[in-house]
Amino acid sequence: MIARCVIAIIAAITVTGCYDSFHMPQQHNTFTRSYAISSLHSSYDGEPFTVSEDIYIVGRVVSSDRAGNFYRTFVVCDESGGAEIMAGINDIHSVYPYGSQVKINLRGCAVSESLGVMQIGLPAEKYENRDVDYFYSRVNLDKHIKRGSDVVDIEIPVLRICELEKSMCGCPVTVETLSASEENIDRIWFGYHIFEDREGNKILTYTSQYADFAEDMVPDAMMTITGILQYGKVAGEERFIIKMRDREDCAAYNN
Repeated sequence: MIARCVIAIIAAITVTGCYDSFHMPQQHNTFTRSYAISSLHSSYDGEPFTVSEDIYIVGRVVSSDRAGNFYRTFVVCDESGGAEIMAGINDIHSVYPYGSQVKINLRGCAVSESLGVMQIGLPAEKYENRDVDYFYSRVNLDKHIKRGSDVVDIEIPVLRICELEKSMCGCPVTVETLSASEENIDRIWFGYHIFEDREGNKILTYTSQYADFAEDMVPDAMMTITGILQYGKVAGEERFIIKMRDREDCAAYNN
């Protein structure tokens, strides 16, 4: 099923051809060993680790902080999976636009996982309450991340809840035939909300307090919801979670 999910993204991600088309400064050409994002993720065994080798990953930016729901992080995806980059700066969309290609030099980076999504940043100090720290500055980001010159549209697969798999976490998906569950207390987007499909399967959405649509009303209609897929335990239940990029990621329609 993961092949079906990512195949729709492959065309956009590989539009520029092989990685040789990525324009890199000469001093970075020593980093010639590329890893698929899923291969790097599979190296995570529950404990954060720091990469000491000269390796890199290449992917397309599939999130945006323009609406505030992705706060100081952005997500990249290749044909195998996705990863959240702990940028630690504001206005990420102006530095790494949606659909742009990035090449990430992993030497010295820390790798962990949150809600089923691989996270990449700098090693965290022991006193900090996180496994991976932010890059925090353009100096650190420019040291590890180079952006290509082209920007392309990302084709996102449309799936049902029953078709989702944990290996898709970190990838953009659109889930169809959803309606807000009667279990929800609030009708605004802020926080976690439960949605059901026609078969009674359930999925959550998460909206940050920083999102500019956090106080908007959830539609009282059938809808499709798009965003980055996550998986985790909320209120004692393990479920898939969609983190929307903006209010346009929810499309309501008549039954």
